[in-house]
Amino acid sequence: MAKRRFLVMARVGDKSLHHEWLRGAERSFDLYLSYYGATKGRYSDDADYWRERKGPKWPILHEHIIEDSAIVAGYEAVWFPDDDLSVDAAGINRMFALFTENGLALAQPALTKDSYFSHECLLQDDACVLRYVNFVEVMAPVLSASSLDLLGRTFGQSPSGWGLDHVWPTLLRASDAEAKVAIIDAAPVRHTRPVGGELYQNNPNLSGWADLERVQALYPQCDLRTHPKDKFFVSAVEPSAKGVGMVEVCLCTHNPRAEILAKTIRSLAAQDVRPGTFRLTLIDNSSSPPVAEQVLDPMREAGIEARILREPAIGLQRARLCAIRRTSADWILWVDDDNELAHDFISQGISFIRSHPEVGCFGGRLLLPESLSPAPWVRPFLPYLGIRDFGDAPIVERLRAWGPAEPPGAGAWVRRTVVNAYLAVAAKEEGFFRLGRVGASDLASCDDSCMMRCADRVGLSCAYAPALRLWHHLSPHRFRLGYLMRLMRAFGRSLVLLETTMNPAGETPSAQPQSILPALIGALRTYCREGWIFACGRVAFELGADAERRRQAALRRGN
Repeated sequence: MAKRRFLVMARVGDKSLHHEWLRGAERSFDLYLSYYGATKGRYSDDADYWRERKGPKWPILHEHIIEDSAIVAGYEAVWFPDDDLSVDAAGINRMFALFTENGLALAQPALTKDSYFSHECLLQDDACVLRYVNFVEVMAPVLSASSLDLLGRTFGQSPSGWGLDHVWPTLLRASDAEAKVAIIDAAPVRHTRPVGGELYQNNPNLSGWADLERVQALYPQCDLRTHPKDKFFVSAVEPSAKGVGMVEVCLCTHNPRAEILAKTIRSLAAQDVRPGTFRLTLIDNSSSPPVAEQVLDPMREAGIEARILREPAIGLQRARLCAIRRTSADWILWVDDDNELAHDFISQGISFIRSHPEVGCFGGRLLLPESLSPAPWVRPFLPYLGIRDFGDAPIVERLRAWGPAEPPGAGAWVRRTVVNAYLAVAAKEEGFFRLGRVGASDLASCDDSCMMRCADRVGLSCAYAPALRLWHHLSPHRFRLGYLMRLMRAFGRSLVLLETTMNPAGETPSAQPQSILPALIGALRTYCREGWIFACGRVAFELGADAERRRQAALRRGN
């Protein structure tokens, strides 16, 4: 008979840490121990329910759940931890409280940063109370009573547990599309022993790969062979109550100029905020040679957390998706590898967030360094190269088209709900990956706009915050005439593709086929005051737009 609201049900051996689970607070949970060790009757006095049986964790738990169904059914939620997890009763109480308060169906406590781990994405995120995800590990899952009814039958299908962690969220959401799966960051546990440990020592015939293939055959709707780091998805977060929380600075780079990247890193290390306010994730997008860990030395010397992730699939969007999926804070600050931030860039951004809760993304002034002096004819092209300054007054607008409130990717702050909407576009729209650059030759240029316009989709505004300043160290080769003509043509093509991607029903007039002649005449009349070279650039823009309209019209005819 249940005495408390929750149940902790664990397979334990002779090195079990379950004694820690009973200390530090009055328990909100009962303890069910299933002993597999060498001393008969050991730990029977520690538990509210005690069983003794040899064998691997999940098949034996399956047997216990069937045999003791009347016991297990009496609890609101059940936790199935490994016996090498260090946490006290207060931590377990908090985990269960957060589980029920947030209406979770399946979850796990995050792992402390000093834990042994298999998946880095499961380490504690200080900026969050919890993260809504699509994956939990078999090390320490928590299931609601209804989830256990649905998923309990799977426990006996994988002796090693391999594959179950992928299957559970899929089965839950097939039954209830609103089922919540989460990592609970505010109640972490410490994993004290290397992964695998006694499971394979005590069960030498186990084969995780064989179990994975068996489970894959049972559930063909699940892709079990993809590593969790490549499919881990944070759909939303409950941020920590500590103000804005930690900011994720994400820097995507492909074959960077070493001296300019070093300038970018130094400007981040010199920010006028305390260590712990932000951390840096550098995404090395198939650079040759790979970006070395030493580039992060200034960050580490300043006491700022920093890491490098490797994304082998080349393309800016691929790198950004990697960053989004491997981070979880409520705000991402995107920094290019040729940006030099003012020393108060992050503090000014945090101040703007606190005073503008209606904003989903924003940026500031992108200035040309004094060391760069392009020819006068280049000046009209600078906004297309990521140089902008709209004056001293903030601008806040709901946007579905280009405007001063829409930030470029360089130095853009983007809320998690906006990047989640961006992920949804990436998953559903065929034209998505044609919007962003791939290597040095492809100048597609509307991926930034795709992300920022997702703010409107979630009911938020874009903004220009003039207190934010960064210097954009453009490569001088980008001031060449041939490059600028190719860039303008790519902008025209990308704009039509952007509008089609964001409005797939085809209701955007500028994405429909039209005569090129009026557009060209209008471009010449409007932009000749900027000089004939920029007028040629506008012609290139319109030609690119026309080519994309014709391509899409041909595709529609083909369908």
